[in-house]
Amino acid sequence: MWELLYEHLALEFPMVSFQAKTAKESLLSESRILNGEKIHSIEVAKVFADLSSPIEHAMTKAKEIARTAWANNLEIKLFLSGGIDSEAMARAFLAAGIPFVAVIGRYNQNMNEHDYVTAISFCDQFHIPMQFLDVDVYQFLEDEGHLAYGHELGCRSPQLAVYMYMLDQIEGFPVLAGNPIFPILKNSGSELRKELSTGSFEMERVVGLSDQTQAVLFRYFEKRQRLGVPFFFQSCAELMMSFLNLESTIEAMTSGRKNYSYEMKCRAYRDGGFDVEPRADKYTGFEKYREEYDKRLNTQYGKGFDQKFRQPLEMLNPLLAEKIYLPLPAQVTEKLFRKLSSLFKSDANMSRRGILAGVAAAAFGLLIPLPANALMWCCCSDGNCFSTTPKMCKQMCL
Repeated sequence: MWELLYEHLALEFPMVSFQAKTAKESLLSESRILNGEKIHSIEVAKVFADLSSPIEHAMTKAKEIARTAWANNLEIKLFLSGGIDSEAMARAFLAAGIPFVAVIGRYNQNMNEHDYVTAISFCDQFHIPMQFLDVDVYQFLEDEGHLAYGHELGCRSPQLAVYMYMLDQIEGFPVLAGNPIFPILKNSGSELRKELSTGSFEMERVVGLSDQTQAVLFRYFEKRQRLGVPFFFQSCAELMMSFLNLESTIEAMTSGRKNYSYEMKCRAYRDGGFDVEPRADKYTGFEKYREEYDKRLNTQYGKGFDQKFRQPLEMLNPLLAEKIYLPLPAQVTEKLFRKLSSLFKSDANMSRRGILAGVAAAAFGLLIPLPANALMWCCCSDGNCFSTTPKMCKQMCL
């Protein structure tokens, strides 16, 4: 369940993990203790500057990365998979005039050639130097290399374990793409109209935000004491929020959709100034391994791969409840409420103060299995804020 919080609220919890140096200014995704319970906390930094287009913020971030890398005599290494996210990242560096080397992973017998062939074509087109990493994924997984990263860093995904193994094989300043985020409103129709009249609304979830599973990449860079960026498109709060400031994103958020499709992400990139084209098929690079283990273990739909490699990691590092702090800039929230107001033809007397009471700020999430008695900050549209349980928050704000 999600409750809106004011942007100026800043909650402090005892840390039990780390602060990722590569995302300090943007995103903190780590385990913490709240009311005696271990949870996973995700905090996005506030944005105070005016938002421009995503490509402009991405170029600014690329230049910042270059300054850091060059100051430490490190060559910039962009991991390109052949997907739209990594190509969009590369285009930002190209637009900013920042030279880099493209790192392309090749799995045994070209098991992922269907994925990375697009990256090679892109690099050839723009004369980008390439560094190939040949990885025996079968041997890595069968020798329980993924479990080593599970024990050391809390890894919950065999694919991410392979990525970290690849990171360990290269020098320089590595940058991985990540992806934009997309908040999904909990309610629609009459319920959303009711929320709008109070100047507040609930978020159901935030798609794409680096969660407990992906946070292992933050821990990787911290543990290795290494400079790098694990999620380029979430490495700068302004860059993250600039995607939410797009008219097409506002339109999608207020449409009642409960998913963030590949087509929607492609449109966000295009509207954001990235000259990318959707792929005919969306790949992860591990499709053929999943098919192979289905044959070996007489399973379907990748279940054999998951049972053999993913489930042991998930048992080793169980999923925690998440608490998310996502402060939305005024530019985004005003657009959001303006769009909702026009959709529902809301009461013309709704004051600007009443609108901003709900929007000046932030979606703060509590997702199952957070204990029902866990305390949270709750802010009602009248401006009163207090610490209570999720259930009582809904009752006291009625």
